[in-house]
Amino acid sequence: MSTTEALILGVIQGLTEFLPISSSGHLALANHFMGRTDPDSNLAYTLILHLATLAAVVLYYRRRIYDLIRAPGRELIALVVATIPIVIVGYFLGDEIKKTQLMPLLIAVCFIINGIFLWVADRLAWGEQRLVEAPWWKIVTIGAAQAIRLPGLSRSGSTIGTGWLCGIDRSDVVRFSFLLSIPAILGASAKDLLQHGLGKADLPLVPILLGAGTAFVLSLASIRVVERLSTRNRFLVFAVYGVAAGAFVAAWVLARGR
Repeated sequence: MSTTEALILGVIQGLTEFLPISSSGHLALANHFMGRTDPDSNLAYTLILHLATLAAVVLYYRRRIYDLIRAPGRELIALVVATIPIVIVGYFLGDEIKKTQLMPLLIAVCFIINGIFLWVADRLAWGEQRLVEAPWWKIVTIGAAQAIRLPGLSRSGSTIGTGWLCGIDRSDVVRFSFLLSIPAILGASAKDLLQHGLGKADLPLVPILLGAGTAFVLSLASIRVVERLSTRNRFLVFAVYGVAAGAFVAAWVLARGR
């Protein structure tokens, strides 16, 4: 892996893990365009990038995480309950879902669906119910939305949008979505390590540190951007981007006959 490739992938991961535009879809397309189509050779660096973004969200929400651990309450239980669907889907369908990362046209379609969903959720968001007061069916619904793991469908976009459509306070949903990413990333990373080890690891130190550091810094910035835009009803920019990106990728794939 070259320094340029490592940096590009680090930038993509940092910008897209928490912006509601799908990191998995963007990373899969970037690897495809760079000719890196062997999942085993990409596995180790992908794990490092995910751990970099995990470190970012833990650092950003360190005080909230400390409070949840020090005085466990309903929000911590909600995080556990909402994580169950993705654990089930990942265990039974994880390997099949990974195969879809080699399907650029499917990713393009998912980009468009993701964009439309974000627009609908942002426009139709209602209510100001606090998360700790939300009934359990809403928590399970958010968890089920996270479990839809096709590349091109944003995890954060799915959980945030679903929470808004359920009438939960915008800020509460954003925080809950990002905290929910912690067990999701940890679980997926642990499963990959147990099943595949580090794949065909060929990781020069300097490019990897540069890419991971970039992902970490940009992830911190991305979390802040989402927090700000979510409270101002400005998710339209992500919706437009998703539809435009999906249309562009679909046109490119169809033009090449793949």
